[in-house]
Amino acid sequence: GNKPLIPESVRLVLKTSDFLENLGGDSASTNTLSYFDNPGAMKACREQSSIDTPEFTKINSSGETNKILPHCYDDSDAAYEQRHKRFERFEKGQRRAEMEKLRHQVYKLGERVGQLKVMNTSAFMSVGSYPPSYLSTYSTIHGVQHGCRFPTPEGEDLRNEMLTTAEAIQQRYQAMIHPRRSFSPHTACYRKSNNGDVHTSALLDQHTK
Repeated sequence: GNKPLIPESVRLVLKTSDFLENLGGDSASTNTLSYFDNPGAMKACREQSSIDTPEFTKINSSGETNKILPHCYDDSDAAYEQRHKRFERFEKGQRRAEMEKLRHQVYKLGERVGQLKVMNTSAFMSVGSYPPSYLSTYSTIHGVQHGCRFPTPEGEDLRNEMLTTAEAIQQRYQAMIHPRRSFSPHTACYRKSNNGDVHTSALLDQHTK
C-alpha cells in the first residue's frame, strides 16, 4: 500500500538553541544549515527579501518633447519621404561633385594631349626611359636578347607611346562620364537629315542587328 515518505526510524529534532545540537545524531554529521548561521549570510538574505520594486510614472504628454521626434510625430509615407529626401539630395550632390571633378581631369588630360602632339620630338629625348611596347617591338624585330643594350629610342617613338597611353586613359574617362545605355528593340530613336528625311539612329541600327 501507501508507504510513508519519511521512514519511521528517522529521528526529527526541533531546536531553538545550539545547546542540543548533537542530540539528534552523530557529531561528525554535516550540518547543512550551518551556512545560514553566518551573520553575513543572514544579512544578505534579509536584504534580498526587501528589494524595492521600482515605480513607473506616466509622463505627461503636454510636457517637454523629444528633440529627435516632434510632439506630434507624423508616420505617414509622405512625411517619411520628405525626411529622407535630405539624404538623397546629399548623395546626388556628392555624385555631381565627383562627376565635375572627373570632367575637369578629362579637360586637363585633353590639354596635355594637345601639347604632346605639337611638341618637338627632341623634347622627348630627355625622358631617358624605354616604354614597354618599344622594348618588346625592338626585341622582336632585331632579336635582342636579355642583357643586351638597346639603342637610344627616337623621340617620335616616345611621343607616340605617350599619346597612345593618354588616349587609352581618355577612353576610360569617357566610358565613366558617358556610360552606354541599353536600348530596347521597341524604343524608337530618330534623327532628321538635312533634306528632312527621317532615319533611325546608327546606334539603334547596331543594337537591332
